Amino acid sequence: MYLKTAHLMPVSSVLFKLLRMDRSHWIVAAGWILFGVIHSAAAAGKVKSALRHYSPKLSEHYRVLYIAVAMISAALIVAYQCTLSGHVLFIATPWFYAFAVSTGIAGITIMGVVIYKYCITGVAMNDDEVKPRLITTGLHKYVRHPLYTGTILTLWSGFFIFPLLNLLISNTVITVYTIIGIHFEERKLLKLFGDNYAVYKKKVPMLIPFS
Repeated sequence: MYLKTAHLMPVSSVLFKLLRMDRSHWIVAAGWILFGVIHSAAAAGKVKSALRHYSPKLSEHYRVLYIAVAMISAALIVAYQCTLSGHVLFIATPWFYAFAVSTGIAGITIMGVVIYKYCITGVAMNDDEVKPRLITTGLHKYVRHPLYTGTILTLWSGFFIFPLLNLLISNTVITVYTIIGIHFEERKLLKLFGDNYAVYKKKVPMLIPFS
């Protein structure tokens, strides 16, 4: 039996490589799990409240610090992944490769559109003095979390372009973390927007349009 997207690599060979995860691959998995834990902890209101209590001036720049720490820590993990030898899991056909590239472009475009919209509306600033607003227009008409949709599309297109074991590990961890994080995030949104978000949640799918 062969993967539909591969010319040369049987499924048994792919599974064999997955079972041969060495220490470096476990480090990648642990690194992204730790990133998720720190990212979630830093996003918690209690952390920001504690920082506001101990250092009011520093708390004014909390959002910038939060983004900076996330970007630096993610960059360190990615840099480590780049040093690893490649374990190629399959060889994609040209058509599948073209599809993966197109998906990646779509994912990056979605992320750019959403981030731009967040900046315009002030959502990205996370300003306590700005009254929160529920965004249901644009891409939010089709999925509740278009930024995460774009992120997941980009990540997995990268794996299908470069089908390496360490990318499969990191993408799996990040995707699982994202889905879990969405459920916790939506609890906050339900408390914040009440029935408006409950109705929106029933009408609009989470990540996949028209699902």
